[in-house]
Amino acid sequence: MYTKLNDKLYLSKDTISAGHEPTLWAKTQIIGGYGLHKNSLGISELDEVVFDTTNMVPLGGVQFAMEMIYGVKGPIQVPRLDRPPYNIGATGSTIEPSGGMPHPYGQRVCLFGVGYGGTEENNLTVIEVKYNDYEVAAMVPFRYTADPLSEADKLKYYGKKTEEGSSVISYYLKRFDEEAQIHHLRKNGVEGEDGSEITSVEEAYNTPLGEGIETFTESLLTISKKDVREYFESIGKIEETRINSIALFSAVYDDEYKDYANITMFSKLNIPTEPLSLTKDMNIIYRVYGA
Repeated sequence: MYTKLNDKLYLSKDTISAGHEPTLWAKTQIIGGYGLHKNSLGISELDEVVFDTTNMVPLGGVQFAMEMIYGVKGPIQVPRLDRPPYNIGATGSTIEPSGGMPHPYGQRVCLFGVGYGGTEENNLTVIEVKYNDYEVAAMVPFRYTADPLSEADKLKYYGKKTEEGSSVISYYLKRFDEEAQIHHLRKNGVEGEDGSEITSVEEAYNTPLGEGIETFTESLLTISKKDVREYFESIGKIEETRINSIALFSAVYDDEYKDYANITMFSKLNIPTEPLSLTKDMNIIYRVYGA
């Protein structure tokens, strides 16, 4: 006879928003705007905040996390962008799982993509992300060009797809600005500000219980002033350059193809339509809280 023990991976009712409960972590926070900088504690901040909200980690992302934690394959074959009907990225890759793990070595959440199908036609009514979502509606390429990318841009833009009957290549995915970083902060911030960072074992295990500690992984994303624009210009709608859906993707890099394979959506956020600036980059601070 077995005793059933439930250990849910979400911890707080305070994270319920947009008609759904959190599906994996105690809290997520996605802050978008302009003027990215580090504060005196070395934590990312924005000068101008356009949106500050939470995201949904759908079934595919939850299964991926559990597969990576427990080393077992889940029962659902999550749709991949590098397979039909999408055919984005290293479509011919033969990289296979190794070491008894369900995913190839090096598989991780490191890319993001955007779209403009996250709202109703009025551009204001946000379409709720559902737990069984697996793609970005009206996904739009960051770059849409027949010209070779600069060496710097080759390190940013991936998810290549050559448009049928054309020499134009679409780049649907973009790397994070830098490696994701894990932070442990004391809960001693004032009026919602971040607390002081814990950087040593001694600090971590000698912090007074009443003060509390919060832990999160932070990723930085940038939608530059040239991103997405080429596509809208190609269809004669440059004045409609916009996004309203942002998703993170897990993938593994295939050196043979100089692109990513095994690409699956990890999380997704829909927001009111945001017209993109002609003169400045949009920055997104993406935090996943574990406690």
